[in-house]
Amino acid sequence: MGGEMSDDNQQTTSILLDNDVLRMAYEKESDRIRFYQQLTLRFLPFNLGISRLMKELAKESEERLRLLLRLSHSEEAQERRMPAEAYLPSEEKANGLYHFFVVDSLMAVNVLELAWQKECGVKRFYEDLCSRSATCAWDAVLGNFIKQAKRQACIVQECKDQAYLLGQWRRDQGVLRRIV
Repeated sequence: MGGEMSDDNQQTTSILLDNDVLRMAYEKESDRIRFYQQLTLRFLPFNLGISRLMKELAKESEERLRLLLRLSHSEEAQERRMPAEAYLPSEEKANGLYHFFVVDSLMAVNVLELAWQKECGVKRFYEDLCSRSATCAWDAVLGNFIKQAKRQACIVQECKDQAYLLGQWRRDQGVLRRIV
């Protein structure tokens, strides 16, 4: 299939049938639901607003899954289980620095950077899927998914900026003071 290298070191792509497009999109959205549900829990002690936003991003993935199920004309879809730690940056795991809950603004920024990178990867995934689809039947659906991934990347970037700014302030005798 795709990913094979040709003689001139350029990656060749394969054409995907409708069932393959459906399966791959379903797996991607299932993964995103688990990822954002985990972030919802991780952000609870740090910032309730960010936690609620992550919950909304998970709901958007659920809506995309429902759409894919309607398009498949089937209520059957395989869902693979992935361990929650699958989303941790490898450096965190290797250095034993992992803490499930986000406990400070530096950790929040790092977790949100991972989420932003993931959203950018999702956008590229759907662009690739759209270009490899055997029919144009998926163009509108995947085009919409691409737009949503772009918007979600912007939202996550704004959250990251907010988390960074939260780290610039500290409470001193009941008064918020800017850290310089």
